[in-house]
Amino acid sequence: MNFVVENLCKLNNGNRSLDDISFNIKNNEIIGIKGPSHAGKSLLLRVLAGITQSDFGNYRINGESVYPRSQKYKKQLGYLPQDAPIYSDLKTSEYVSLIATLREFPLSSNLIDEVKSYSGIEKHWNTPIHALSPSAKKCLSFIQCYLHNPKIVLLDSPFIGLESEHKSRVLAKILKEKHSTATLIVSHDTELLNRHCDKIFFMEDGNLFQNENDVVLPRGDHIDSHLQTPTTTL
Repeated sequence: MNFVVENLCKLNNGNRSLDDISFNIKNNEIIGIKGPSHAGKSLLLRVLAGITQSDFGNYRINGESVYPRSQKYKKQLGYLPQDAPIYSDLKTSEYVSLIATLREFPLSSNLIDEVKSYSGIEKHWNTPIHALSPSAKKCLSFIQCYLHNPKIVLLDSPFIGLESEHKSRVLAKILKEKHSTATLIVSHDTELLNRHCDKIFFMEDGNLFQNENDVVLPRGDHIDSHLQTPTTTL
């Protein structure tokens, strides 16, 4: 799978909040984006997710033009905003069932077991979400991003607010799914991006460019032992 973005622009009162952005990301690839606050990183992901409409730009998947607000595109997309909304009045089990229904994706017992593992809710399956810790709630929000086996994954600051155990579980999930997804991560965690991303871009004032000062460390598809999913990341 090859996802190509060409000449993406977003105007705001005549100014370019996103300025002629072009890049491509392939299956089995993780791209990191970092930069100062208000550089346009979250806006870029909202545009790619079809939540905010661009003024110019082309999108292609495997050479075929796509429209970010189309159902065909959204079925291939997993998106986690920085402050992902979550239904606090539901139990965790009810939330998972709701996401599966909205995604029109069958919820098998094997999938439930997998969800419990990477979201860390094994002991809280019937707990109301409002009773969970902030870190557990953030970890739970990853379910709506990965449940339907997306081909393109957009993660906005996915590690902010996560406790160490939850961060390890989430990172393990991201790396496990890498072989079947093209993943784009916005994060201020430079060390983590350097360790796990295939490429890193720097964003400032709505411009996206390669930051040659950052070295992307070579690595295999293994997960470092200290970041493995606990038994009972970006």
